[in-house]
Amino acid sequence: MVNGMSQKNYIRAIYKIAIANVLIIFNLNIGTVNLIPNWLGYLLFYDAVHVIVQYEESTQLLKPFVKILGIYELIAWVLACLAISTDSYSIIYILMHIIEVYFYFQLLTNISHIAFMHHYDQLANQLKTLRTLKLISITLFALSWNEYFKIGINILNIILMLWVCVVLFQYAYLEKSEDQKKELAD
Repeated sequence: MVNGMSQKNYIRAIYKIAIANVLIIFNLNIGTVNLIPNWLGYLLFYDAVHVIVQYEESTQLLKPFVKILGIYELIAWVLACLAISTDSYSIIYILMHIIEVYFYFQLLTNISHIAFMHHYDQLANQLKTLRTLKLISITLFALSWNEYFKIGINILNIILMLWVCVVLFQYAYLEKSEDQKKELAD
């Protein structure tokens, strides 16, 4: 069983994952420079994954993938700062989308499993549904050939990520409330 301090760290990790999604969703650009770079989101993911491993061991598999995604986003951000264009149809771009698909699918699977173990069945099922929809949207975006189709899929992806954030914030709040009840009972 996980102790109280680990539970608080777990709750913080869920908040970090929700915030990481927000950082990745929104881009505030000045010229080619994103002032809210995606690599910051992956840094939060990386920090959160270390905590979630205590609850779901298979999360360990995500550590190298979140590092790869974070480094890729950092390099892309630096290149954008230097006004160097990156080819969005390169093999590296496609590989990063494959890693992203696996990362999000497994992360949301792990969190939904933990939520289920903590008796938050409805939230667990919502996360599983969102996980599957996100998988489809990321795949369609990566494979899209038409710019209008890509815009539509991007809008869908933003809506899904925001929905994931809402569910994660709600889940973290419920975990926090339950933790506070336990502290008061002790």
